[in-house]
Amino acid sequence: IKCEYDFFHDTCPQAEQIVSSMVRYLYKKHSKIVPALFRLVFHDCFIQGCDASVLLASVDGIRSEKDTPPSDTLQGFNVIDMIKSKIEEGYPATVSCADILVLAARERIAMAGGPYYPLYTRRRDSLMSFLEVAAFELPSPHDDLYKTFTSFASRGFDERETFSILGAHSIGIIHCQFFHNRLYNFAGSGGPDPSLEPGFLNQMRSRCNNSGDLPEEPGMNMDYEGAKGSGFGTHYYKSLVEGKGILHADQQLMASDETARWVQTYSSDGPLFQRDFAQVMITSPLGQVRLNCSMVSSEKSVHYLYEKQSEIASALLLSVFNDRFIQGCDASVLLASVDGIRSEKDTPPNDTLQGFNVIDMIKSKIEEVCPATVSCADILVLAAREGIAMAGGPYYPLYTGRRDSLMSFPEVAVYELPSPHDDLYMTLTSFASRGFDEREIVSILGAHSIGIIHCQFHNCLYNFAGSGGPDPSLEPGSLNQMRSRCNNSGDLPEELDMNMDYEGATGSGFGTHYYKSLVEGKGILHTDQQLMASDETARWVQTYSADGPLFQQDFAQVMIKLSSLRVVTSPLGQIRLNCSMVSSEGL
Repeated sequence: IKCEYDFFHDTCPQAEQIVSSMVRYLYKKHSKIVPALFRLVFHDCFIQGCDASVLLASVDGIRSEKDTPPSDTLQGFNVIDMIKSKIEEGYPATVSCADILVLAARERIAMAGGPYYPLYTRRRDSLMSFLEVAAFELPSPHDDLYKTFTSFASRGFDERETFSILGAHSIGIIHCQFFHNRLYNFAGSGGPDPSLEPGFLNQMRSRCNNSGDLPEEPGMNMDYEGAKGSGFGTHYYKSLVEGKGILHADQQLMASDETARWVQTYSSDGPLFQRDFAQVMITSPLGQVRLNCSMVSSEKSVHYLYEKQSEIASALLLSVFNDRFIQGCDASVLLASVDGIRSEKDTPPNDTLQGFNVIDMIKSKIEEVCPATVSCADILVLAAREGIAMAGGPYYPLYTGRRDSLMSFPEVAVYELPSPHDDLYMTLTSFASRGFDEREIVSILGAHSIGIIHCQFHNCLYNFAGSGGPDPSLEPGSLNQMRSRCNNSGDLPEELDMNMDYEGATGSGFGTHYYKSLVEGKGILHTDQQLMASDETARWVQTYSADGPLFQQDFAQVMIKLSSLRVVTSPLGQIRLNCSMVSSEGL
């Protein structure tokens, strides 16, 4: 599905007119929503594309993007809700919140003196929010020049485009929390940022004092007294030339000859700035059309199922890993045993896999609207990605078009899947057979940061390697805690286990606490703790334990690679109608 110009011409011909008239009406009531809407659309589009994920509210204790720094100061949500309500009156379930957001931001920019640019529509709304990405990947007002460029470059923007989009800082109010350190304790120096022009420093301090009794939301208006202009325009760049940038990240644009040249160019050429800004504001992605911009509409989404049973994230991840590792992403792990012939799912180590019902529910829902079109293999990899993201992990791009295997591979599952009892050499050898290097192996094992591990690691606690005692690498306190969960009496209840979010763990959800536990000698599985047994793998454990964004970035890359192993495509395989059995018409 691609976005189109004037997409609502037939289905909702007044959509853009309603957005425009509502925005102009609201502007008369509260002119400050101009910059609020731009910042809102920027925070939305920068995360996973223009998908309205930033509008979703927190649900049942699960925080959304809008409630995490740096998005927790965003405004304008009520404006989008009012426009959505108005459109729903005449054209229900037709115009997405994502389209409303980008259209409303365009109107506001134009009303503030900025360019009016053409926009493609037909966006769909995201089914989920991405709080971890928002927390770690949005550009920071405290960034130096290198970090700013790196952040924008990660979204495909070059230097010129980065300069032009930052020109949006020519309108609005910047709250003191974003530049207070520049005034009183820059880089821990106990003094101001030396790049600040002295007169401007005093002016900023008059707006943001250092007494601690600041009013609720003090800030500096971009149309401050002495500014070289007002409204959306080139005065932002002129202020940087004079050393009067409010944010450190802004003033850093003067820190190199190349970037300063573009600042100078835009400061003196308003039409060029407006043209370049308009080009940067053209975007596109996918999802659903929400009926309420603050919540997902479909009850059958993975998001819905995750709220009912949060363990499905780890269950889906393990299922998709065990599927991909055998003969590639072909959904062979979903096939049931038939006529006494065991399938992969019924052989150790797959006999504890869960999440099959989730895939069946999704498949059933898809078959209702797109029969015999989407393979179980594609559903499995897509569902696992959603589960990982909802547990706090990365959201990564995936190719689709896989076909389902016509058979299962129980012998390969038994002999070639990595074992939780493996030593480091065996683990590295097993993954290397699928093309993974040491860094990739350490990152993918970070998936053990979520979920439940059954007491099949019992031998590590009571009879390690036939010694009659515990694994000597286990930290004593952790050993006692694990023994309290998995006793040695022989009358263990069925499926007794250890949750990765155990009491005393250094974190929860999908994250770096797995690596921190290994550093402390508290790895639950022997194969995990073995990552500390060599200098090379221990180095990566240490690195990931201290660098969450790097771990998430590397994990995403490995999952993309894993999803591409030995993919079955047409004319091979088939599209199963039921994920647990081969369809007879495909033979």
